[in-house]
Amino acid sequence: MTHNFIKSESTYRSKPPSDSSLLVNQTPHLIMGSLCTFQIGIDTIISDCRDCIVGQACYTCKLKRNHKALTRARENLEARKGDVNDSVARAEQQLIKPSNEVKLWLTRPEKTIEKAEKLIDRASGEIEKLRLAGCFSKDCKSSYKFGKQVARELKEIGVLLNEGYFDKIGEKEAASKVERRPSEPTVGLGSTLSLVRSSLEDNNVGIIGLYGLGGVGKTSLLTEINNMLCDPPIRYDVVIWVESSRSDTVQEKICEKIRPSDEPWKKKVGGEMAQDIYRILSQRKFVLLLDDVWKLVNLKDVGIPNPSPENGSKVVLTTRLSHVCRAMRAQRIIEVKCLGEPEAWTLFQQKVTFTNSDPEVREVAKSVAAECGGLPLALDIIGRAMTGKTRRESWDFAKKVLKNSAHKFVEIRKLYSVLSDSYETLLRDRMKSCFLYSSLFPEGSPILKSSLINYWFGEGLLDMFESINDALTHGHYVIEQLVSANLFQQDEKDDYVKLHDVIRDMALWIACGREAAGKRFLVQAGLQLTEAPKVGNWKDMRRMSLMQNEIKNLSFIPRCPKIETLFLNSNDLQVIKGGFFQSIRNLRVLNLSDNRNLTRLPEGISELVSLECLDLSSTGLRELPIKLESLSKLKLLDLKNIKKMERIPQKLIRLIEELRRLQDLNMLSTHIGSISALERFLSSHNLRGCMVELWLHTLSESEELNVISLANMKLESLNVCNCEIMKEVIRIQIPTNTPRFDKLGTVEISFGHNLKDTTWLILAPNLKSLTVAFCQEMEKIMSKHKLSEVANVVGDLDSKQFDKLQILWLNTLPNWKAYAGKPYLSHV
Repeated sequence: MTHNFIKSESTYRSKPPSDSSLLVNQTPHLIMGSLCTFQIGIDTIISDCRDCIVGQACYTCKLKRNHKALTRARENLEARKGDVNDSVARAEQQLIKPSNEVKLWLTRPEKTIEKAEKLIDRASGEIEKLRLAGCFSKDCKSSYKFGKQVARELKEIGVLLNEGYFDKIGEKEAASKVERRPSEPTVGLGSTLSLVRSSLEDNNVGIIGLYGLGGVGKTSLLTEINNMLCDPPIRYDVVIWVESSRSDTVQEKICEKIRPSDEPWKKKVGGEMAQDIYRILSQRKFVLLLDDVWKLVNLKDVGIPNPSPENGSKVVLTTRLSHVCRAMRAQRIIEVKCLGEPEAWTLFQQKVTFTNSDPEVREVAKSVAAECGGLPLALDIIGRAMTGKTRRESWDFAKKVLKNSAHKFVEIRKLYSVLSDSYETLLRDRMKSCFLYSSLFPEGSPILKSSLINYWFGEGLLDMFESINDALTHGHYVIEQLVSANLFQQDEKDDYVKLHDVIRDMALWIACGREAAGKRFLVQAGLQLTEAPKVGNWKDMRRMSLMQNEIKNLSFIPRCPKIETLFLNSNDLQVIKGGFFQSIRNLRVLNLSDNRNLTRLPEGISELVSLECLDLSSTGLRELPIKLESLSKLKLLDLKNIKKMERIPQKLIRLIEELRRLQDLNMLSTHIGSISALERFLSSHNLRGCMVELWLHTLSESEELNVISLANMKLESLNVCNCEIMKEVIRIQIPTNTPRFDKLGTVEISFGHNLKDTTWLILAPNLKSLTVAFCQEMEKIMSKHKLSEVANVVGDLDSKQFDKLQILWLNTLPNWKAYAGKPYLSHV
C-alpha cells in the first residue's frame, strides 16, 4: 500500500490545470482531441483525489495501530543492538576484530532509536485529536503528515533490523602487537638492561620498577626494552607503552592500543573502561611499559590484570621516586645509576663530535665532562653546546663556569628545568627549604644527617617542634623523602647523605635565581678563597656558606641584617673583628668549627641574641666570652674537641656555670677534662638533659670512672681518651633500677693504658660503633666475672645484645686475649 501511495502522490503532483475555459476556443479537430484529453484529465484527477483520501485515511485512521507497531519496532531494534554489542564483546575475548560492516551498523541504531522515541511521545497527542475530531477534521493535513513520518520511521527500523543479522562478526587479530620506537645508541646501560631481561624471564617477577635521577636514561632504557621485545622470538601478545602517566590518561592510552571496540572512549566512565580493559587483557599475555610515573598507578582501578606466574604478563615502570616502586609492589626494584667516568667520557665524545684532536683540548674536555657527574642528559646538553668549539680558551671558560657557577651556563638551564620537576613534587614549602639548604655544603661533600637536621632546627625549618628529639625524628623523615625523590643520595655511610653535583647546582639555581626573592643564597664553599667576598655582596643575603676555604681574617663589619645562617667552618680563621657580629643580630645558625688557629671570640658575639645553633668544635679556643649567657635562645651548642681549653679547667667550670643559665638549651656537645668538672656538670639537671656528645679527656684525678652516672641521659656518643691512670670505667655496685644507655650509639676508648675490659657496654643495647685503641692492658670486650655480677643485679642478659653493632675497630691492643660470652658478639 505504501508503494501505491507514493505512485499516486507522484501523479498528483504532476496533474494538469483544471480551468475548462482554456479548452473552448480551440479548433474543431483540436476540440475533439481536447475533449478526449479533458476526459482523461478528469479521470486522473478523480483517481488522484481518491488515492489522496485513501492515503490520508490510511495514515491517520491507522495511526494508533502504527504507534504500537513503532513502539515494538524500537524495542526490537534496541534489543538487536544489544545482541550485536554482546557478540562483539564475546568475539574480542577470542581476539576477533569486528568487521567494518559490523562497526558501521553499530553507529546507526542510536539516532534511529532517538527519533522513534520522539515520534512515540508525540503520537499520544495526535491520536487524542483524531479521537475527538475524526479522520476528516480540519487538522487532517497535520495528522496526515505526522502519520506519514510514523510510517516512514517504521519502514526504516524494519530495514535496519533486517540488516542487523550477520554471518560472522569479524576476523581473528594477529597475535603480536609490538611497535618499535625510535632510539639512539645508548652507553653504559648494558648491565641494567641485562637485569631487566633476566627479570622478564623470571616467572616470580611480575612488576619491575626502575628508578633514578631525572635525565639518567630511564626512558632510553625503557625504549631499549620495548624494542628488544620486537625481536623474535616474540613471547607476548601485546606490548603497551604509556608515556608520562603523571596525567590521568593511562586508561585512554591503553584503550587506544588494544581497541576493545570503536565506541568513543570519552563516553565511558572509568569503571566501564576498566571492565573493557580487563576483559581484553585477561585473555592476553601482555607487557605494560609505564614511563615517568610520579604517583601510584592502581592497576586494579585501571583494569590491568595483576601480573602473575599463571598469566605470564609483566609491568615495567620508570620513576624518579623510589617509593613509587614500593607502593606499586614491584618484585624487582632496580636503580638506574649515573655513568662511570669511562662511559661518561664515551657518551660525551659522541655528543660533542670533536673536530680538534689537540690533546690539551681533549684533556680540558674531560674535565668539563666530569662536571656533569655522569648524568647522561647533562652530558648530552653540554656536549651539544660545546660542539664546534676548537679553542682551548673556550673549554677553559666552560670548565670554570661549570665549576663555580654552573647555573650561569645558559644551556644547562634546560637541564635544570627538567630536574626541577622532582623539586616541585615536594608538597610542603618547608621540605623544599630543607632541600635548598643542603646546597650550602661543598660540591661532592658528604653531609652528616644529624648536623643537617640541627641546622634545620636552628634555622626554624623544624620550629613546629620544641624538642630537638622530636625535630630529629621529623628531620630523618624529611631526609627519607628527599632520598626517595632522588634529590638526596644515601652515602656509603648510613649517617651521611650527599647531593649529586648537578642536583646541587640545580638547587643553587633555584635558591639564587628562580626564587631569589625569598631564598637569597651566597655559596662559595670549597673554592680555596683567601679572603671573604666583598662586603657589598652580603647586603641582601639570607644564607651564606664560605666553608672549606683558606680565609684568615674577618677584619670588616658586614651589613647584612637579613642573614640567618653563616657557615665559616673549615677555614684558617685567626682574627674576627670585634664589631663583626653587631649588624647580623638576626643570625640563627653560626658554624665556626675546624678553625684550629681561632683562639678567642670577640665579645661582640653576645650581640647574636637570635642565635639558636652555635658550633665551636675543633677550634683553638682557650676560653669562651663571659657574656655567653646573653645568647638566651641558644638551643644547640657544640664544644667538643676544643683541646686547648682543657688545660684551664677552672675556665671550663665557669663555662658550665654559664651554660646553666641557657634554659632553652636542647643539645650540647662538649669536652670535660676533670672529674670535679664532670661532677659539677652532672649536678645540673638542665645540662644532663641536653648532653648528646661527651668527650672525657685526661681524667687524672681517679683510677675509677663511674660511667653509670651518665646513664639514662640523651647521650649518643661517648669518647674516653688519655685517661692513663684509670683502671675501671664502671663500678660493680650497679643500682637495682637497671640503668641503661638506650641512646648510646658510638663509643671510642683510646689511650686508657690500665683499662682491661669494656663489660659495662652490656648496658648499651643500641650500640652501633665501638672503637678500642692504644690500650696496653686491654684483654677482653666482656669479662665473664663482671658479666655474672651484672646479671645478678639486672637479671638475665639478652643474647642478642649487640645485634645492632655495625663497626668494631680494635687497634694496638698488645695484651688482647678474646671476648667472653660468644653470643654477645658472635655476629661480628
